Amino acid sequence: MSYRVLLYLLFFLSGVAGLGYEILWTRMLSVGLGHEIISMLAVVSAFFSGIALGAWGFDHPVSRSKNPARWYAAFELAIGVWAILLVFILPSATPAISSLIGISPAPLWHWSLAFGYPFLLLLPATAAMGGTLPAMDRFFTRLQQGERVAGLYSVNTLGAMAGTFLVTFWLLPAMGMTSTSLLLALLNICGALAVLWVKQKAPTTNIDMTSEQTPTSSIRLYTVLLITGLLGIGFEVIMVRALSQILENTVFSFAGMLLTYLF
Repeated sequence: MSYRVLLYLLFFLSGVAGLGYEILWTRMLSVGLGHEIISMLAVVSAFFSGIALGAWGFDHPVSRSKNPARWYAAFELAIGVWAILLVFILPSATPAISSLIGISPAPLWHWSLAFGYPFLLLLPATAAMGGTLPAMDRFFTRLQQGERVAGLYSVNTLGAMAGTFLVTFWLLPAMGMTSTSLLLALLNICGALAVLWVKQKAPTTNIDMTSEQTPTSSIRLYTVLLITGLLGIGFEVIMVRALSQILENTVFSFAGMLLTYLF
């Protein structure tokens, strides 16, 4: 198998694990938060906020690094290790958060805990997921001399679709939460080892990754991206809420909307 094929396979499996975790952790956290719709909203919020923080915080050191492959491997390893730790953390944390929420909590208290708890609990993994984005971009650009980077995102998105489908309709029903979590973590750990192997075998090219951009164009671009993200995810959440009334299962509705959204 050539290193290019292995690299595409690596990013496909990374997508499988990433969206697989989103479905898995929604199910796992629904026990403590009391309802699947609250769990879904909290996990989506925790995922995107953590990924945004990770991408923003790690972009500068990764872009300045001469070895983005090691950064990528470290991020994948961190995701896998934290996923394994959550298998042991969640059973202890769930009764505690349920006790804090109480039987009839005030709305502000309930929603503060419902969103704050998953954000902090998942932050090590979600921030690392955000860090994989600049690391993936820098590493692959060095390998391909700036070409076909968009292909990575296509393959990663296909993996995300596969992960959503497999975890929702096969892995969770057949294997349960713990085994599914360990399997997804194994994908991340294998991905970390694979990218280091590719780094040793594949030739790389030093490319100036800096680009000149005026503040005005940056502000306009970020504003457009902010609005499109708000509308896109907002529509997804609304449709999940609507479909859950028909399918009578929030997780299945969530998975169906994710598949449609990614497609």
